[in-house]
Amino acid sequence: MESRAPIAEEPAFAPRHFAPPLDELAAMTEEDFRSRLSRQSRFCARKYAGFLRNVAVSMGNSGLEKFREPLQQLAAFPEPVGGGPRQLALDQLASQD
Repeated sequence: MESRAPIAEEPAFAPRHFAPPLDELAAMTEEDFRSRLSRQSRFCARKYAGFLRNVAVSMGNSGLEKFREPLQQLAAFPEPVGGGPRQLALDQLASQD
């Protein structure tokens, strides 16, 4: 027998969305990334590339048309910033048309 906790009506227990929207994250420059999300490190450029890759994958997985333009802008970056996954994310959106 499966039991579940009751759904709370108390506002303090309401879910909070704490992450910025994906399109905002996709527009971050490397400088924004360094100042907001990463500490200065010699690997920051690689971390930024991985960050953009993850944002692109999340956008593609969402299936939301509103992410097509930000993904196209990300796909314009040179390959070292993770162009392959960004193109795959665009392809995912196109396959849902």
